[in-house]
Parts: sequence; C-alpha cells; structure tokens
Amino acid sequence: MDPARALVTSPTIRNDTPAAPDDWAMVVLIKGGGIPIFVTFTQPSVGTTTTIPSTVAPVVFLAANPNRLGATINNHSPNTFLYVKFGGGVGIASYSVRIGPHSYFELPFPAYTGVIEGVWNAVGGYATVTELTP
Repeated sequence: MDPARALVTSPTIRNDTPAAPDDWAMVVLIKGGGIPIFVTFTQPSVGTTTTIPSTVAPVVFLAANPNRLGATINNHSPNTFLYVKFGGGVGIASYSVRIGPHSYFELPFPAYTGVIEGVWNAVGGYATVTELTP
C-alpha cells in the first residue's frame, strides 16, 4: 500500500490545550507505522463582511479566492429563501444549499475557494457574507 494513501483506522481523538494560542494542530498516527504526521491548520485572522440586497437575479457573493479559509452566509430575509451555489449558474433549480429565512450557513472545511453565487426566490431582505482569510 502506498504510505501516502494509508487508511486511518481507529483514530484516537484528543482535545489538548495548545501551548500557545496559534499552536492548534492535528496529529495523525498511521497504525503500524508509529510515525506521527503533523497537520497544521492556518487559522483565519481577517473577516471581510459584505451586505448584499436580495434579488431574483443571480449575484456573485464571493469571487474565487485561493486564500479563503472559510465563509459564512446569513439570510436576513423575513420570508424568502436564499439559494447559494458553489460555482456559477445559480438558480432556484440549480444550487448547492438553500438557506431559509433568518438562517445561517457556514462553508464546510476545507473551504471551497471558487466563485460563490446566490439568488433569492423573491425580493425582500438582504444577506451578510463574511469571508475568512489568513
């Protein structure tokens, strides 16, 4: 078996307090190998928030950004649904996630770094979009 593609089985999960605030890391121990592999996650230090008025025409929420570490989208619409797509061509029949009225969505980790578009099923309200970067 290729060691770079080894299957991690029976992981031991620990939640140790880091030695320093920026010292969070994950340790993967390949069973039988005994060699720890340290995986360090870059924590975001910048959050850029944009307010987007609701519209029934597709709008770019976030341009492609290879430095994106995460993002949040809040639908501040009282009774309309927000359709979000990872990629272009969003529509009420072509979307990645549907966010209900007064609801919140967080990009899964690792964060998608391509363009993100959104569109509402009716006008009313707005969205706040926060992109997290190093």
